[in-house]
Amino acid sequence: MFQFKLFFYTFFVTFLFKPIISDNNNTLLIIVSFDGFRYDYIERNLTDNIVNLKSNSSFAPYMNSVFPTKTFPNHFSIATGLYTEVHGVLDNKVYDSSNNKSLGYGYELFHYNDDVVPLWILNERGGGGRRSGCSMWPGSNFEYQGTLPSHFQLYNSSVPWEDRVDTVFGWFKHPDTPVNLAMVYFEQPDDICHKFGPNSPEINAEIARVDRIVQYMMQKAEETNLLNKLNFVFLSDHGGQAIEVPGNLINLDSYINKTWYIRDGVPPSLQIYPVKGKEIDVLKTLRAARKEKGANFTAYTQEQMLDRWHYRHCKRTPPILLLADLGYLFLPAENEKQYKITTSEIGTHGYDPVFSTMRAFFMATGPMFKRNFKIDPFENINIYPLAAHMLGLPLPLIAPNGTLSTLQDILVTKTSAADENSDENATTYIVAVIVMIIACIATLLGWLFLRNYLQHKEKLRKSSIASYKSTAMTVQESIE
Repeated sequence: MFQFKLFFYTFFVTFLFKPIISDNNNTLLIIVSFDGFRYDYIERNLTDNIVNLKSNSSFAPYMNSVFPTKTFPNHFSIATGLYTEVHGVLDNKVYDSSNNKSLGYGYELFHYNDDVVPLWILNERGGGGRRSGCSMWPGSNFEYQGTLPSHFQLYNSSVPWEDRVDTVFGWFKHPDTPVNLAMVYFEQPDDICHKFGPNSPEINAEIARVDRIVQYMMQKAEETNLLNKLNFVFLSDHGGQAIEVPGNLINLDSYINKTWYIRDGVPPSLQIYPVKGKEIDVLKTLRAARKEKGANFTAYTQEQMLDRWHYRHCKRTPPILLLADLGYLFLPAENEKQYKITTSEIGTHGYDPVFSTMRAFFMATGPMFKRNFKIDPFENINIYPLAAHMLGLPLPLIAPNGTLSTLQDILVTKTSAADENSDENATTYIVAVIVMIIACIATLLGWLFLRNYLQHKEKLRKSSIASYKSTAMTVQESIE
């Protein structure tokens, strides 16, 4: 009897408190990237929803990208908090001199250092019901240290943006494996910028499209009862620069013999590997091209690469980096995809982050972020420590180059919601244990009382029987 009641109370208390200590107590965070959304695109009177949302957000005038200002390097820096020389994604394409091959998008490009842990993996392995979902984010479909996110979508530009958003919110509300972190990538307006330039009617249409999908995400959050729980970070990886064509296109073959070197990377920056015996000739020729022929590019040896680029201390760093002047662009090599030029202006990125046209966008809104709060410009490597703090995650072995202190002031409280939830959970567990102990004590006392009562009743019964027998015997003796 007692054992049964003890089991009952344990079962009851455990399931009574299960909803309180469920996965939903983890901080909910979604990081959304719009490729090539320059910081000043919101000044074109095309983004009413973003501008209105800004008044309820923390924001910066702009966010600085890492060098080079390319898609893969910057998305991986956002995801790891590391400079390119540390995580090794030096460009959208990188030459692997040790194996004599070019690394495009693939496992090898993102695994220069296996100790690097992207945010979605850090969260996935954080325990406590934490799970990650990645929608087309560069590098997110590969395993890191044997782990994948619980949910991911492979890049597919044909998937409508609304469908992508619906999928992501389905991850947050998944009945079995709900995520608390989602990282979402949209390929525009960068693709259109490359084709038509940052000043074109075509890119204005894409800017307006970005604004509509932001509105759709906020509506979706309200429909799914997540609006007051979900923290949004809207950002981009870099800006975009106009290139006059064909006048500002550089044909490198007109300056140097193409058989003297191997080139890789994506313009406007190129990785140059002189063939054996031509090291001096290549460097002299490239430098003479600028000094004597007025070429619009600069050749940097590894020692001359700027410290603030955080680019040269890497085994993948080329012996020579060729960087076009702002507004100029190298023509692709013969074996590479050629530009499709249909207008007098196209667009690109990849220059030094100090140029204003390379600046990215940042805005954060949600219950953990201050409203209408402006912060100073910062580098995108600081997103990682902020997100890890919000999610209640310890930093990995390779700590980020960014710091929490850079962005901590945008938080409503310097204690993360995850930390608060952890405290709440601890309190809940303590209360649950106390309730269970009280229940067990009450059951024990009740059982003891009942046992004593029954024992007393049995004694009375036996006493009554004995008294009856004694009386009966006395009566019998009197009759006889």
